[in-house]
Amino acid sequence: IVFVGTLALSALLLATFALSGHASAAEGSAFAIQVLADMLHLLACGLWLGGLWPFAALLSTCRRKGNAAACSVAVAGTQGFSRLALVSVAGLIATGSYNAWNLVGGFAPLIGTDYGKLLLLKIGLLLPLLGLGAMNLFVLKPKIVEASGVRSEESNGHLGHLARNVNFEMALGLAILLIVGHMGLIPPAKHIQPEWPFAFRWD
Repeated sequence: IVFVGTLALSALLLATFALSGHASAAEGSAFAIQVLADMLHLLACGLWLGGLWPFAALLSTCRRKGNAAACSVAVAGTQGFSRLALVSVAGLIATGSYNAWNLVGGFAPLIGTDYGKLLLLKIGLLLPLLGLGAMNLFVLKPKIVEASGVRSEESNGHLGHLARNVNFEMALGLAILLIVGHMGLIPPAKHIQPEWPFAFRWD
């Protein structure tokens, strides 16, 4: 009960940050939709990136022990976290695309404003993060499950590789959070005049 209550309060606290962000500047029905999308985005981010550190700690502990029981725990943890990450990433992409459409609104603001450039940098860091997650899900997880309880040394090697990937994911996730924090302090691209950076223009 204590765990569920703590989790619910943490989720509520995280979701309320949407009420102080750019989405809260909307009015009427747009306010409700944009704030809800922002809340879901924050919760998906919290579940995925927030779960990386305890997942990495679990993998490292199981790898140090190296016995069959520890390997079984690592397999169960990997399968559970993979499902959680898959749902979270789908939610992040959907809500992030909606938020970007509302706060950027076009190609010129995307490349001609500070907000748009930070968004591009965020996406540039997100792509390798998604690549690492896909490798963990589709390459390393099946290898760990296959070697579990049969080839403990090989399984430990795969667990070590997975733990290193998760650490890289945490580093990229931290960089993305720093960028997002700065984006919250500047005007959205849709609300300022973009400066076209190229010598040509589309007719």
